[in-house]
Amino acid sequence: MFGEAAQASADALVEREALVLRRGLLHHRGRESPHRLVDIRSASGALFAIVDADTGALLGTVDEARAYHDVHPGAVYLHQGTQFEVAELDLARAVAVVERSTAEYYTQPRHTTDLEVLGADLDATVGVVPASFGGVRVIDEVELTLPAQTLVTKALWWLLTPEVLRAGGIGPTLVPGSAHAAEHAAIGLLPLVATCDRWDIGGLSTPLHPDTGEATIFIYDGYPGGAGIAERGHRSGERLLEATLEAVHLCPCARGCPSCIQSPKCGNGNEPLDKRGAVHLLAAMLGREPS
Repeated sequence: MFGEAAQASADALVEREALVLRRGLLHHRGRESPHRLVDIRSASGALFAIVDADTGALLGTVDEARAYHDVHPGAVYLHQGTQFEVAELDLARAVAVVERSTAEYYTQPRHTTDLEVLGADLDATVGVVPASFGGVRVIDEVELTLPAQTLVTKALWWLLTPEVLRAGGIGPTLVPGSAHAAEHAAIGLLPLVATCDRWDIGGLSTPLHPDTGEATIFIYDGYPGGAGIAERGHRSGERLLEATLEAVHLCPCARGCPSCIQSPKCGNGNEPLDKRGAVHLLAAMLGREPS
């Protein structure tokens, strides 16, 4: 009923003595309820508690992957319409302590992302560009005093070869903004081909990546080991690129907006972005004449 992968997982659990076979049925052999071991809100590790410094009340939780971005010291945090400021982030205890605030601003951290290709599992040609899916190591660092985070996950990537850039009329100075805008737009459209939210995905675009030797757009799963999202994007072939091109090209804005190329989670403050360049680049990636 559930396929070969489910059977393999069940066999592994039997070997670990987490399950026992009785009368042809598998049973959990522990005393605790197994569903309590699975967090339905997070797949990225420990949950951080957000605690009111004045009352000691638990206001909420945030997973480890987002704690560095959402509840870093000095961050403005909203809870049911009430504004707080993070006074302390205790990484050892996984606790963020917040205090009431009247600040007339919001916070959004800038962060830097480095990505290392660990190996390609699948290779293909999408449109006219070389496309791959495989393992990557993502190192993300918020520009504060927090330690860098390392995530080993799965990603898809497209190589922006010199021929493609030339066909799109994308000169060296236009590559960063064009690729960055195309990356944002593709992440926004990925839920069309994979069951996900854009917050489940990360991305990186670079004019020259040391592991590929080319300008490259990466889109990666935001969960350790991957969650199948980037793989679905890779297997969708041209569908994702075509949907991305259509969305950016038909958006009525002049220079880019949240509906096409701007992202609410961009660590670079949505800079640089080049909407016209993204349209030309995406068309060239599909082997079409820029419109």
